[in-house]
Amino acid sequence: MTKYIYLALGLVALVGVVLFGIVLKPTPASQATETIEKTISLVPEEYPQDADTPKKLDFTAVQQAVDSATTTVDVAVYERKTGQFFEAKNGEDFPMASVAKVPILMNLLVNHVDYDKQLAYNMIVKSDNDPANGLLLKGTYENYDALFKKLDMTNTKRSSYAWGLSLTDAGDMIKMLNEIFYVTQNELLTEQDAKYLADLMKQVEPYQKWGVSAGPGKENTALKNGWNALDGYGWVINSIGHVKTNQLDYTIAIMTKNNKDMASGIAEVENLSETVYNAISETEENND
Repeated sequence: MTKYIYLALGLVALVGVVLFGIVLKPTPASQATETIEKTISLVPEEYPQDADTPKKLDFTAVQQAVDSATTTVDVAVYERKTGQFFEAKNGEDFPMASVAKVPILMNLLVNHVDYDKQLAYNMIVKSDNDPANGLLLKGTYENYDALFKKLDMTNTKRSSYAWGLSLTDAGDMIKMLNEIFYVTQNELLTEQDAKYLADLMKQVEPYQKWGVSAGPGKENTALKNGWNALDGYGWVINSIGHVKTNQLDYTIAIMTKNNKDMASGIAEVENLSETVYNAISETEENND
């Protein structure tokens, strides 16, 4: 079954290669690992902080996984109970590929632009490319750029050539995800619009539910993935989303490039996702 999933995804990527005239040619190895840790004040009332709970999360294993990665990766996570943000990366400037479809729809919602909901469904759930082209134009490039600025996504740059070539990093993706799944100081989305977008990310096609669902399980994860073979970047494999169980509540973004093929890229992303999940789960168990 797995080989057929990769075949289906690979054919979608091949269409992108043909459309954009892209030739697969990876770039050389990654830079030294950079780590960012901080607390973001989005902690909700249902998770009160006191002397005993929640404990500070230990992301040492995640750091080690990035250090030992054989490709270029960036993983970021925001854990809602502690308000703790962690990011580790060994590179910069990751092409969005199809994760760009999330801000394309978010832009329409933030600016109250009328759009065809069936096209939005096809773009997010089925990851169709044609709706993304039209919906991006409908929301206008100016508004799209302004959205990144409003979200303080300072490492994100829209490509004037193709939306999938827009560059970003995992930390910026977390800023966007937190606006969708949690209440932030930006207050860009209404509660109804945020739920609508989150629900679409929960409905993605079964064969596309790989990535940040590794560890918590597909039934507990809302996500959007991106994949393509790009000149200068090798295979780009990305996965962003939100995990919610009875015990866990976090947003996560994993961006990768220079993968030798699609299968190895997905394996790298899922290894990082499982490592993040285990780090948070172990803290939860210690809190019990």
